[in-house]
Amino acid sequence: MKHAWPLVLCLSLVSGACRSGGVAAADGAVTTDAAIESRLEILDYRTTGVGATRAAEFDLRNASSSRLEFLYTVDWFDGLGKPVAFAARDWIRMAIDAGARVHVRVEPMPTEARSSRLRFSSTSGKRRDG
Repeated sequence: MKHAWPLVLCLSLVSGACRSGGVAAADGAVTTDAAIESRLEILDYRTTGVGATRAAEFDLRNASSSRLEFLYTVDWFDGLGKPVAFAARDWIRMAIDAGARVHVRVEPMPTEARSSRLRFSSTSGKRRDG
């Protein structure tokens, strides 16, 4: 059975720990774009593989009536909710047509990771990493 969750940016892996919304940088800047979040849905989120081959897989669906261009990244957290050391990921550019659905595979997933958070940014203007 397929489930669609509004993109509250909460990806739970094994422990059920969840993160939502933007993340505040040291200077207080929010590094996620609520306008992009509100136009996307995460579908069929799952963890695949074992050990070094673990990956997060999901589909993103553009729920809006226009093409959406954005950047995304994934933050990984351990069982205590702390960021996994040395697991920072680059921002990845993506474009999804109106109503379209694309499959995303994020690998490798750090072995210490128990939860994750997607962050989004507009492709226009300046974006700040957290």
